[in-house]
Amino acid sequence: MHSFINKNQTPLTLEEIGQRAPSALATRPFDAMSAKYGFVPTISVIQTMIAAGFKLFSPTQSRTRIVGKGDFTKHLLRFRRADVGPLVIGDVIPEVVLINSHDGTSAYKLIAGLYRLLCSNGMMVSDAEIDAINITHKGNIVQDVLDGSHRLIADTQKSLGTVQNWTRLQLTDGEQHAFAESAHTLRFADSEGNVTTPITPDQLLVRARGNAPQPAFQPGFRAR
Repeated sequence: MHSFINKNQTPLTLEEIGQRAPSALATRPFDAMSAKYGFVPTISVIQTMIAAGFKLFSPTQSRTRIVGKGDFTKHLLRFRRADVGPLVIGDVIPEVVLINSHDGTSAYKLIAGLYRLLCSNGMMVSDAEIDAINITHKGNIVQDVLDGSHRLIADTQKSLGTVQNWTRLQLTDGEQHAFAESAHTLRFADSEGNVTTPITPDQLLVRARGNAPQPAFQPGFRAR
């Protein structure tokens, strides 16, 4: 998919969504789809989500080499509740990710997860996927997506409290080293447990970016 980083972390307008993921605003299905295909435009879901208090922060879509198909390919949209305030680096927030297409390659899919603001450039990383809902192209899709989004956000809010508690934990030097040793073995050891990489466990504890070395691992987050 085309990548997009929302550096300003501000909600996007429909015009901005169309510039980055035009397939999300398609008003008809791809020409190759049969008459049996149940077309429900993603734009209807977007408008309903916004009216219900969600904001869209990141649209992306798949590439294609087929002429004329670019406006109908699989797209991915990340929503947050409108009451989420300005973020600072390290903030963890719940989001609902909507996946769909208008070329028959994907049904509606909702994925709830916890996302963390990684740097001042607006880069977000996923810390956990909580749940997912698949919705076929039939029935009252718009309402099904909205109901599912509210349920998933409620689930992620519960997990958010646990993550916040974990981030308050402070590891001792010995605990950090033990964590690095385990990660080092998990990442580089062969089937017999032998490690031949020149990278040392202590190097995993230092970030490669930033003005000063900082611990690379934080409790409650997956190492990346």
